Parts: sequence; C-alpha cells; structure tokens
Amino acid sequence: MRKETEDLLTLSEKKLRMLAQKLIYRHEKERERISKELHDSIGSSLIAVRYVMERKLREIGGKTCEKETGLDEILDMLNSIVDDTRRISKDLRPTALEHLGVASVVQSFCEDFQKSCSEPVSFKYDVELIEENIPEDMKLLLFRVVREGLANVSKHSSAGGIRLSLRETDGRVVFELEDNGRGFDVETAWMNSGLGLEIMKEIAEYFGGDLHVLSEPERGTRIHAQWPLQACKY
Repeated sequence: MRKETEDLLTLSEKKLRMLAQKLIYRHEKERERISKELHDSIGSSLIAVRYVMERKLREIGGKTCEKETGLDEILDMLNSIVDDTRRISKDLRPTALEHLGVASVVQSFCEDFQKSCSEPVSFKYDVELIEENIPEDMKLLLFRVVREGLANVSKHSSAGGIRLSLRETDGRVVFELEDNGRGFDVETAWMNSGLGLEIMKEIAEYFGGDLHVLSEPERGTRIHAQWPLQACKY
C-alpha cells in the first residue's frame, strides 16, 4: 500500500514538472512572438521615421533631396506606429475586457477581423453571453480561443464562408467555429501540433472544458468547445 502511494506521488510530481515545463515553454514562445512583433512592426516603422526626419533635416540645412518630404508624411508614419502598438497590446490582453465585457470585445474583434479580410468573405457571428455569469479569468481565455480560431482560418483555410458562435446555454459556455475552406487531416494536425490546435485545446481544458475538431481535406472545418460554468466558479 505504501509502495503504491509513493508511486502515485512520484507520478503526480512528474506530471506537475511536465506541466510547469510546458507553461514555461508557452511563456517563452509568447515572449518570442512579442519580440518579433515589436521588431518587425514598430522597429521597422521607427527606422523609416528616422530616415525621413534625417532627410528633412538635410533639406533644412540647405541640401536638396531627390524627393520632397513633408511633415505630414512623418505624421502618417507615427500614426501607423501608434496603430501597431495598440494592435499588439490588444492582442495580448484587451483592456476593454474589464470595462466592456467579453461579449462586446469578441464582437468588436469579429468586426475588425471581417474588415481585415483581403478577399470577400461571408462571415456570420453570434455572441450571446450573460456577462456576470462568466468568471473574470475565463473571459480572457474565451477571447483567446476566438482570436486563435480566426487566426487559423485566416492563415490556413482560404474559406469563403465562416460562422462563429459563442453563447451560454444550459449552464455551459459553447464555442463553435465553422468554415468551408480547404480543411485538413485532423489526426496529422494533432500529431504535428499544427494549425494552433494544441493552443486552443490547452485553453479549453484550463477550465475543465473540452475541444473537438472535425475536418477533412477540401471539406471545411468545424471546431466545437464547451465549458461547464458551475465548475468554473470553484
């Protein structure tokens, strides 16, 4: 009996270490993503602004340039930097979650996603949540599930039609995302941790939920996740 107890404790310790390692890995990957975003988006924009300002200073000093540069061009670049900064910050944690709630933030994100589509896409979304029923920590995870799901569709599916639903029903929060895009082999995707599915699965399981993916090549994709609200409150 004592041996079995010790074995169980050893197994639990191993699982905790594996979980800690995975969390650290996730945090490091997130830091890497932030670093890349800051470098590629804000860094390159700042370099461009510096170049324009240096050119303008040379003009003021009496040296001519091939292209006439106005301060309005510098202002446009600075506005672009501000937009990039806000976008990166919003992706990490929308401050509006605390003030407007998860339903409003998800709806706003869906609107922004629709506007950003380079090709015409039929995008229908339905968000029905009772704000006070959703735990605060869960609100951020719900937003991340939506963000990751739509990012996957945008990057991989080439879909002409997308439907997203996030609603509360029968004591559960249910998330569904469907598209009519190229689809994929689900088993292969899980094995390769592809298409961001592992991230979505971890987010779903954090509050005792589950996530299921149905997809076939050239037949679209359906993602279904749900969380029991009663379990989330303890």
